[in-house]
Amino acid sequence: MSITNNIYTNQNIGLVSACCGSRKTHTLKQHIQENKNHYNHLVVLPSLKLVKQVCDDLKMMGLSITSITSENTPEGKVKSSIVKFFKGCEDFGQVLIITWAAFDDLPYFQNKNNWKTFIDEIPQVNSFHTLDVSKNPQLITDFIELNYSVNSNVAQVVIKEGCMNKLKSVSQSNDDGYAAFKPLYRSLLSENRDVFIDIKEWNDVIENRKSGVKSGELTFVAMLNPKQFINTVIMGANAEDSLLFDWFKKFHGVKFTDYLPITNKLKHLAHDSQTGNRVKIQYFFDDRNFSKYTRNKTMSDNSTVGQEMDVLAAKIFENDDFLYVVNNDYTPDFSGNGTQLPVKSHGMNNHQHYNNIYFNLALNYAPVQASLMSNLGFTSDELLIANTFETIYQNVMRTSLRAGTSNEPVTIVVPDIYCAT
Repeated sequence: MSITNNIYTNQNIGLVSACCGSRKTHTLKQHIQENKNHYNHLVVLPSLKLVKQVCDDLKMMGLSITSITSENTPEGKVKSSIVKFFKGCEDFGQVLIITWAAFDDLPYFQNKNNWKTFIDEIPQVNSFHTLDVSKNPQLITDFIELNYSVNSNVAQVVIKEGCMNKLKSVSQSNDDGYAAFKPLYRSLLSENRDVFIDIKEWNDVIENRKSGVKSGELTFVAMLNPKQFINTVIMGANAEDSLLFDWFKKFHGVKFTDYLPITNKLKHLAHDSQTGNRVKIQYFFDDRNFSKYTRNKTMSDNSTVGQEMDVLAAKIFENDDFLYVVNNDYTPDFSGNGTQLPVKSHGMNNHQHYNNIYFNLALNYAPVQASLMSNLGFTSDELLIANTFETIYQNVMRTSLRAGTSNEPVTIVVPDIYCAT
């Protein structure tokens, strides 16, 4: 990767990186309590459930807490309510808890120097927008154009000169014709994202040189840039393996610095050998990466591969309770001893009595998405580790492996040998 814009070179982002169960969030709460008379504190969390949990914990510690979320604020007013809250704050003693969805693209942050901002859990750095422009290419060509080339394969996409206000208007329009394009428009309008596309695909589609069923299809990738993260502290498990860490450091030249006031007080940074010794891993395939295509293949008895995997996994666990994780488009037929976890289960602490977990989960990029990420400088190993391994790891660490006092063996069933390593 090469640095595209030197405005972020050596800009600082604090980092707290440690394994799951190291009590990062707990230590953050103590840190806030110890420094309540020195700063205001903004805590950004990935879900409403975690906002409630952290708010309750901080209130029990005697702190005055404000949360502004979609659950306690009128629809469409969350960000404006946060901005208003900042304007009325004292120089220290305030604690505000919000979600990442609210913090992302927050329009204004008054008296930012009075605040210590902690982003608990690492946000997803990329989002893909695939659009069929065969019938209405003007919804693309009227507003955007290629800017500079990152390399011979990928270029940044930018709003055409003089089209900013027009694009803002259509992005807020109720016209159904713009609906599919609005997510891309919002990414282009965001100061916190950069949008890229395959140069050849752009030229072939725009100039009608592409043939086949998907001849009018364009895939864009919007990548977070460091703007809203500068001088914040990001907290997460194995942060150095995340795509966000790679992108900010290698592409933008950001400097990550260990935030020692929290890191030095953690229970531990890595798992001990005893944790690993408790794990037994089983898998189904040793000759392929599991995919939705494989999952949906029909077998001789008219069941699917995914359904047969479910049957075998349930037999492995016998009558024991187990957790399971599946893609959103798949529903297994388990009896009462199976409990579903969401694919993103960061911070959940209420499943530590489980000693079994099963994954019928495919997290592969579509070929065009993988190609875009590769051309932006990510290796296949980096993508596999960040997307598949870390997702599985986060879910596995909801089990009794998270409980430092447990010695129970934990059985993990994954789709393929690549997930098992």
